[in-house]
Amino acid sequence: TPTPRAYPPWSRPQHFKTKKAVKPYISWLNTKAMIVRLRLARWGRIRAPFYRIVAADSRAPRDGKYIELLGTFNPIANKEGEKHVALNVDRVKYWLGVGAQPSDRVAKLLGDASILPEKPVPRK
Repeated sequence: TPTPRAYPPWSRPQHFKTKKAVKPYISWLNTKAMIVRLRLARWGRIRAPFYRIVAADSRAPRDGKYIELLGTFNPIANKEGEKHVALNVDRVKYWLGVGAQPSDRVAKLLGDASILPEKPVPRK
């Protein structure tokens, strides 16, 4: 007759387990410099876009994780023909001061809000 065991048959007693050296987990995000971009993250519904202006890691997906929400942009014009932009100007200036790079559309929006100089239009 088999002897009764104090542990389930599919597991092994503690003294049989091998001890492995535990290496600390270092992710690739921690080993490389993070480039922060000021860009648009799309919200809203189908055929009715609404964007958030965010500070995000350049490797993060467009609508994915972001560091900070800086404002909103509604590209659909109202009855007066105005497109609504709301910005947290102090935080935008902070992120630009620490080296964040705005995307082309965000740079245009910041130029319209006179936070950044507007890009010169090339002559043809």
